[in-house]
Amino acid sequence: MNQVLENILSRRSVRDYKPEQIPKESLEQILLAGRYAASGWNKQLWKFVAIQDRTVLDSVDRALKQSILNVDSKGIGDYYLKSLQRMAKSDYDLFYGAPTLVIIADTPNNDVAREDCALAAGNMMLMATELNIGSCWLNQLVNFSKAPEVRALFSKLGIPENYEIYSSVALGYATRDFKKIAHRKDDVATII
Repeated sequence: MNQVLENILSRRSVRDYKPEQIPKESLEQILLAGRYAASGWNKQLWKFVAIQDRTVLDSVDRALKQSILNVDSKGIGDYYLKSLQRMAKSDYDLFYGAPTLVIIADTPNNDVAREDCALAAGNMMLMATELNIGSCWLNQLVNFSKAPEVRALFSKLGIPENYEIYSSVALGYATRDFKKIAHRKDDVATII
């Protein structure tokens, strides 16, 4: 089977990681794959911040939880509200124990920022699969990145004030092997 297709078919969202850090060389390859993603008009305006320092990861986790606690619950559906309450608990790890987190930001002046960052994240996750490193797309940073406590922390991490978070990816070694390919619906494509 073609190696690219094999990586696509075998990629899994990992939500339980070993504490062992991924090698710097592997992280550099993953970031390189992100840099070579397609971008609208080839602008390449994205910024990637890779965090491997546990103290910094814990700071991001705490800032996110504080912003979750500050959410106005009026008008929020039960399912989403219960998810927020679960995520805000002190013993809940928003990054599933991943030793590395990549934050992907772009300027909102880029009309295709969301798409560009999604493509970069996808490339990173496929490269991680090639290197036998688990990955998971995370949306918590996207949903709460404008909260003052989170925005202040991102500024300290080098994300420009005029940039927004559009994606983030957890990286690390999975605690278990994924033997079975996840089922995909067959009736989603039409060839004319």
